[in-house]
Amino acid sequence: MKSSIKLFFTAIVLISTTAFASAETRMLNKVATAGTIDRYIAAVTKGGTDNLTLLFSDDFNHQINNKGKVTVHNRAQVIGFLRGNKYLTQNCNTSYTLIEQNNNNAIAKVEMKYGEFTKVDYVTLINDGNRWKVSNVVSTYP
Repeated sequence: MKSSIKLFFTAIVLISTTAFASAETRMLNKVATAGTIDRYIAAVTKGGTDNLTLLFSDDFNHQINNKGKVTVHNRAQVIGFLRGNKYLTQNCNTSYTLIEQNNNNAIAKVEMKYGEFTKVDYVTLINDGNRWKVSNVVSTYP
């Protein structure tokens, strides 16, 4: 009987410890994801070029959908473009919504509202084990 009670309480402690660790991991991931999205927004809208190679995954690509035409750019092209526009600040209001996140992936919707139109970037992030990186961006003009 004593061993059953010990086993029961041990199980409760292990379950609650695991649940707490899981909640802590989710919170840390949300903070890290938000930081990565903030760095992406700073690079695209404010010309922030610090650590661009750490921001984008090695297989990053950017698709722009505009009036039925899709243009695709790879990592080197996007980094080159952003570095060429260093410190160029766009006249837009920016916000984002985290659509989905788990321990390995996240999807965010970034809205850039200009005077006459809005650009929406759907940003996919991956957790490469030690940092979150942007792996794919799909830009639309709704």
